[in-house]
Amino acid sequence: MQGVNERQRFLDTLTGCGADRFPFFDLEPAPDALKRWHREGFPRWKSFSKYFHLETHHSVGLMLRSYPFYRKAPDLLDNPLSFKRHYNPDQKSRYARNFIKRAKRLREQGRILYVDAWAGGLLQMLGVGDWASFESASVALIEKPRVVEELVERTTDFYCICLERVLSKVSVDYATFYEPIAANTGPVISPQHGTRHIPRDVCALRRSGLQESHLDTG
Repeated sequence: MQGVNERQRFLDTLTGCGADRFPFFDLEPAPDALKRWHREGFPRWKSFSKYFHLETHHSVGLMLRSYPFYRKAPDLLDNPLSFKRHYNPDQKSRYARNFIKRAKRLREQGRILYVDAWAGGLLQMLGVGDWASFESASVALIEKPRVVEELVERTTDFYCICLERVLSKVSVDYATFYEPIAANTGPVISPQHGTRHIPRDVCALRRSGLQESHLDTG
């Protein structure tokens, strides 16, 4: 199987078509971890993937998280009017610059391209960013299920709009669903709530013809 590129090897592995070897892939280390590695002797002039000879997966460049990105939004549960401020599909910073040209170039190079289809998951939808907001979200799941349901529906609709805008212009190899609900002794929400709310934005993915997905509950 000479001349097999990273993308074909990855897809052949997923579909059981007989790849030349198993793909070598891992997630990039967190910035804090990488800083520690540098202090302990990891070369600063080499990337994680190149140093360990890994095959990099490239994001198409879509940001679905609430705005401001990677910050808590506790007002989502209590103030419905705040939704548009945190989730605006017309916000330019949600879409990587020149993502169409970049996706075309990566495809020509035989690289692996994916889309983040679920952002920070259910807890992120409920504005969780610290212990206090996690407590509020947990109480809402029990005492205000309809509020949670409406918020999830609105957020899922937002996801679908953004995904359709991207996937109508570029094709990807798989979608990721990041749902950080794992704890040391079990999930932080019950399987019943997980089944009810996670994940629900497969609409745009199905319309795009995408077959593969990856769920991370770390």
